[in-house]
Amino acid sequence: MEWYVSIGGFILIRRVLTIFFLIGVLFAPDRSNAQRLRPERGESPLELAVGRFPTSGTDSIQVNVFTMIPLDKLVFLAHNGEFKSTYELSIFVVDKDETAYGTRIWQEEVVKSQFKETQSEDLYHIAHTSFMLSSGEYRIVANLMDLDSRQIYKANKKFDVTGYPLDQLALSDILLVLKAEDLPGEPDRIIPFIGNKVSDKVDSFFVYLAIRSPIKEPRMASLHCTLGEKDDTSAVLYNKTLALGSPLSTHFIPVATSDLKDQKYILTVKVQVDSLEAEQSLPIQVTLTGFSHLIEDVDQAIEQARYVATNAKLREMRNAGGEEARREAFLAFWRALDPTPETPRNELLNEYYSRVAYANIHFRSLQPGWETDMGMVYVIYGQPDEVERHPFDIDSKPYQIWFYYSRGLRFVFVDVNMLGDYRLITPLYPTRSF
Repeated sequence: MEWYVSIGGFILIRRVLTIFFLIGVLFAPDRSNAQRLRPERGESPLELAVGRFPTSGTDSIQVNVFTMIPLDKLVFLAHNGEFKSTYELSIFVVDKDETAYGTRIWQEEVVKSQFKETQSEDLYHIAHTSFMLSSGEYRIVANLMDLDSRQIYKANKKFDVTGYPLDQLALSDILLVLKAEDLPGEPDRIIPFIGNKVSDKVDSFFVYLAIRSPIKEPRMASLHCTLGEKDDTSAVLYNKTLALGSPLSTHFIPVATSDLKDQKYILTVKVQVDSLEAEQSLPIQVTLTGFSHLIEDVDQAIEQARYVATNAKLREMRNAGGEEARREAFLAFWRALDPTPETPRNELLNEYYSRVAYANIHFRSLQPGWETDMGMVYVIYGQPDEVERHPFDIDSKPYQIWFYYSRGLRFVFVDVNMLGDYRLITPLYPTRSF
């Protein structure tokens, strides 16, 4: 028989289908070789952080390079009651003409005592190396090869190097650091937050920087640190007088996270020695525990959950009270849908908001991409198996057909106003026979 539903029933069925389709994408193998709307989902998990630090001379700058890889991207083998992974890392520095200025190739060994640690996307292995470079435009190229799986991950980052004149007060780049050890006779051991993102899982972090003074004899320096919301840097975070016993010194500024919200900030550090001043700024992002890294605003994330949450659940999350209460209601909603609640990762939440992020980039028109018809279909069903495009047919307006072969679905979008705003003209749910 034919299956028909009311509008209210359609909304409920659509939300149920969304959950099942998302779970299906997470756990079903992809057997389609058809044309894709986009490449394989996700960027390389290998991330880079680059910090430029002054040296005692003017002809070169020390460039520190940190790489970070999530442990769940490495293959671990049982070894003497523990779990071990080994990978090879190659770092190349090239200038704007692609001339190589430095190469480092070495192996890293990661050993964990518990298997669950090896499956965590929240735990990382960080490796560090450094280069001495003169002024110019450069690019860091990093290649990581897992020596057990032979899987290769790549990352690259552009940066400029500008010299520090000896007659001026110089500040290094700012690094956000999770842990810091300053050992006598040894280089500073630091674990940075790569991507300038700080998790609220930690109680505090450090701002790490180097100061080089042109004044040779010991001096007192005034250090002023502010952390403001977006362009507002009026909030005083840290004031301290430092004793500079040598022309070049490193410093760690502690920052508590208890009063920080899940949003973007501007961190500014100013240093004054006698009449000399120097300043550095850095945008940072505070991220919430349990959230996808793509979520920056909990209220917006609640609205974006409309394709999977009922109206009653949306009202419950919106009206939960203060920001902390709304955040907890949001997380509770997604915890109830977590296909693997025994792990710290919520695959369903991550998949859903990665689709929202993709839709916002590729389908925006007069409204955010996730609210357009194409964005709605993409968030609910994911990437099509095939896209048939008709941009210049004589007897019709531009249209596209999205095929989901494994699910028996087909959606037609028409650019009704000829402005790139494609409207869905087929039902969002299939008519089924039993």
